[in-house]
Amino acid sequence: MAKAIKAGGINILRRLRYFRYYKKFAQCGANVILSRNGLILRPEQIRLGDNVFISSGFRISAYQLKFGNNIMIGPNLVIECEDHIVDRVGVPMMNYSDSKKFGQVTIENDVWIGANVAILKNTTIREGAIVGACSLVNRDIPPYCIAYGVPARAQRPRFSNESLRAHLEMVRSRYTFEEVEHYFQRST
Repeated sequence: MAKAIKAGGINILRRLRYFRYYKKFAQCGANVILSRNGLILRPEQIRLGDNVFISSGFRISAYQLKFGNNIMIGPNLVIECEDHIVDRVGVPMMNYSDSKKFGQVTIENDVWIGANVAILKNTTIREGAIVGACSLVNRDIPPYCIAYGVPARAQRPRFSNESLRAHLEMVRSRYTFEEVEHYFQRST
C-alpha cells in the first residue's frame, strides 16, 4: 500500500511540473505520464490518448500531433513536426531561418518507442509497432512490426501469422490480417 501511495504522489508531482502543458493539450486521456526534463512546443496541437508514458529528456515540437492509447516511449525522444525552409535562391539561410514547413505525426495504439528515437514530420507509426533505440523515423512504420535503423525500416513482424490473427481479434484491432501483411510487404 505504501508503494501505491508513493507512486500516486510521484504522479501528482509530475502533473504539477507540467501543469501548463496538461492544461493546454487539445486532448489528454487518462493516465498520461510525462517524465522529468521535457520540453513541448505548441502543446495545444497535441492529442493524447489513455495510458501514454513518455520517459525523461523529451523534446516535442508539435503540429497536429496525435498519440493513441497504450504507448510507451523511452528517454530522449525527439519529435519534430517542423522543418526549416532551405531553398531560397540568392538569400543567405540566416536571413530566413525562422521560415518553416509543418507536418503532422501520428502514433497509433499499442506502440513502443525505444530510447534516443527521433521522429520527423509527416510520419505515422502504426498500431502495435516497436521502434528500436537510436532510430530515425522519417517514413511511415507498418503495424505490428519491429523497426529500427537510420532511417528506421521494418525489420521483421512481431508475431507469426497464426499469432497475429489471434492477437488482432483479441485486441479488436482496426487492422485486418491482410492489411497488416500488405503494409509490411510494401515497406520492405
